[in-house]
Amino acid sequence: MDHHKQSIHPISHSDLPFLSDLVHTCKLALPINRLLFKDWPNEGAQKPLYAAAVETAFQGEFVDCLKSIDEKSGDILGYLALTRKRSSTGNTNNQPPSGKGIGSEKPQDIPEFFNSEVLEAVSGAVSEIARSAVGFDHFGTTSCGQRSPPMLTKREQSSHISALSLRPVGKG
Repeated sequence: MDHHKQSIHPISHSDLPFLSDLVHTCKLALPINRLLFKDWPNEGAQKPLYAAAVETAFQGEFVDCLKSIDEKSGDILGYLALTRKRSSTGNTNNQPPSGKGIGSEKPQDIPEFFNSEVLEAVSGAVSEIARSAVGFDHFGTTSCGQRSPPMLTKREQSSHISALSLRPVGKG
C-alpha cells in the first residue's frame, strides 16, 4: 500500500480561493445546512459567506490557519483555523475578540438567505457549548475543510481525518 505523507504548513494569501471552495464544498455536505439556508443550495449566499470566513480567519490576529499538504503531489488535503481560548484569569488582554460568528446576530441583522428559526436553534447550541468550555484552556475550531487524499480506503480516510483534527498546534 502506498502511504501518503503529509505535512502541516501555515496558509498563504494565494491559498484563499482554493480554501474558500474547499470549505464551501465541505459545508454542502452538512445536513443542517439544508435547513439553515433557504433556497438550497443557495450558492449565491454560501460561496461569499465562506470566502469571507476564510479571509477573516486568515487576517485574524488570534487565529492560526493551517493546511495539510500531500508531500508527493503538493495538493492541499485539509484546512484548519484554530482560535486559542484561554481559561479566565481576570486578564482579557490575551483573549481573542468575540467576533461575529453564529450566535452574534440580532434578529434585524439576520440575512434573508437564512432560515431564522434554524439559525436561532444552532446559535443556542453554539452558545451552550461555548459556556461549557469557559474556564478551560482550549482551541476553538474557527473553520475547517477536508478532502481525502487519493487512493485511501474509507477506513484510512476516517483515521486520516481524526489525525488531522487532533494535532496540537498554536502560537505560544
